[in-house]
Amino acid sequence: MNRIILVLATVLCFSACTKKEAPAPVSLSPQEKKALVDSLGPATPGKSAQGGDQITVINSNAYSQRGLTFDRYDKSTLRLKGFGLAPSVIMQGPQSLNTLPIMSQLRLQLGTVGAGGVDRNLGRSFTKGLDIYVIAKADGSGMALLGTPSGGTPILPAGYTQKSEMLWFIAVFNGDIMRFRDVGNGECIYLNAPLTEKDFRFDKNDRKVTYLRMDPLVPTKAAKATLEIVFFADSDLPPGSSLSFRTHRNNFDIFTYYPLINISQKQRQQFQFDVPVETSGVTSVDPINYVFSGSLLNSSSGASFTAVVKGWRLYKNY
Repeated sequence: MNRIILVLATVLCFSACTKKEAPAPVSLSPQEKKALVDSLGPATPGKSAQGGDQITVINSNAYSQRGLTFDRYDKSTLRLKGFGLAPSVIMQGPQSLNTLPIMSQLRLQLGTVGAGGVDRNLGRSFTKGLDIYVIAKADGSGMALLGTPSGGTPILPAGYTQKSEMLWFIAVFNGDIMRFRDVGNGECIYLNAPLTEKDFRFDKNDRKVTYLRMDPLVPTKAAKATLEIVFFADSDLPPGSSLSFRTHRNNFDIFTYYPLINISQKQRQQFQFDVPVETSGVTSVDPINYVFSGSLLNSSSGASFTAVVKGWRLYKNY
């Protein structure tokens, strides 16, 4: 415990005393690394440590990142801000795990290729999901954000040897970052989420499409996504009417909605539910199947729904 206190004290002192010099990496031995992870542990809502700093678990290794928040500065700029005491990022170098303090805001420009941008040229008006990392040079200088197509391995610019685990994700449509809110603990809520596949209703009589695509709205490393459904019915529905949502790969039940039956007026019901995020390979998020019940399909009543991805939460170790 003395060793972990010493490590945290070193980080706090460095953040408070250093102004213009490049932040030096704080190297941790395997024992110190384990103590750091074990002492802070996976985050839970409302949990705090080190003078009230928010804890955010951001990766599959359960390392705790303190005092970080992302926002959309404008349609082509993502911003990472530190807050509280000694905001820092855990970085993986070629041979060691280091903790680097966040000394200033970091920005990612979609039009930039390399540090502070995207790791490859995707053009001006691309539509794709990007995983977000922090990168740094061997001595800890040059800290910057870097985006890479979701599920892939980031290509580090020349001179950069350190990177964090994936910290965030942005959905880009026609070159514009989707509006979102970082609500903490690796969770995102979209503020203008489009429909998952079509800009019209999914009708019971349309048998050509029986699934909802979530690319590029959801990161491949997400633990869950949240769907919002609005169900419409034109007239009286028969008993046994339902709308089910299932996993694409094994067709497991996720959620079943049972509309009102034996009423003469039109229906409009809105609801949300969480779905697991499964991937085909590492770069594509599986869609979600939907099924209208037989009694509803065979009835003369009109039924349809709209679907919106409302957000996601990172990693399966929450």
